[in-house]
Amino acid sequence: MNTNPLILIIDDEEGIYQTLEQVLSDEGYRTTHASEGSAAIEIIKEKSPNLVMLDIWLPGRDGLDILTQIRNSYADLPVIMISGHATITTAVKATQLGAFDFLEKPLDLETTLQKVKEALESAGQDRESREVDQDLPLESEPCAFTPVVYETQRMPGEARPQKTLKSSSLLYGVGVHSGQKSGLILEPLPENSGIHFAGVASKHAVPAHVDYVGTTGFATTIKHADSQVATIEHLLSALHAYGITNLMVKCNKEVPVMDGSAIEFCKLIEEIGIQEQSESIYELAVDKTYQFGDGEELITIEPADSFIIDYTLSY
Repeated sequence: MNTNPLILIIDDEEGIYQTLEQVLSDEGYRTTHASEGSAAIEIIKEKSPNLVMLDIWLPGRDGLDILTQIRNSYADLPVIMISGHATITTAVKATQLGAFDFLEKPLDLETTLQKVKEALESAGQDRESREVDQDLPLESEPCAFTPVVYETQRMPGEARPQKTLKSSSLLYGVGVHSGQKSGLILEPLPENSGIHFAGVASKHAVPAHVDYVGTTGFATTIKHADSQVATIEHLLSALHAYGITNLMVKCNKEVPVMDGSAIEFCKLIEEIGIQEQSESIYELAVDKTYQFGDGEELITIEPADSFIIDYTLSY
């Protein structure tokens, strides 16, 4: 009898399932395929696969509906959801319904194989140890992060209390550069953590710190390990205005543009409420004049008795 794990791929895109079948076969896994939900359930009954890879968008039945049926009838069968068009709300809901993980198309093959390995290893564990707490519907899997902001506080000025949000919350919209539906899960973090960004299924977060800036073309993009997030400026400006220093932000690669300003983020922060923490963080003390750039494009920062911004834009 062949003891290699059997993986059921449920996807109606021929290119996707053929690619997955080839990659998984090369790794020694057996595969089988279904393009819609009813056929998939019959295969599960007949062949007892070790893992299911399930697309969100399927003809006839929604992938979340199929996920629910699988979890109800085959509680120990791990399911990895895959989609190229899901919102962050869909990803959170899939996790709530018991999906082991969530992968976005186009699939990164190295990440996909790692998730498959982790899901198969988890299959023998107690289901309760893998489920998301149903009383915390907006919490996602924890990410590893480094409190780099507190490790590199340069030019410290006046001490201010650290702050986070009182609870988790969800906001979603469209990424202005990607055009993709996107959103945010905002999760409080303890003292001395910092602000961090991560993908919905990422295992590592990237600190909101200048040392992790990857590109600044059209928008600021920060990157670290398996996380890369773009267009972070408006959200960070709102967090700074309210003095929030510790927060986990999860999104689908790009912070949504909302109305093009920070006002929707401000409204959300005021609705959730701010939690003051006992530890301190230090303001940036500008002790002399600093200038970056030259000619027609430059920024200058200098000491002043009050906060003043002088900005000129000429086309």
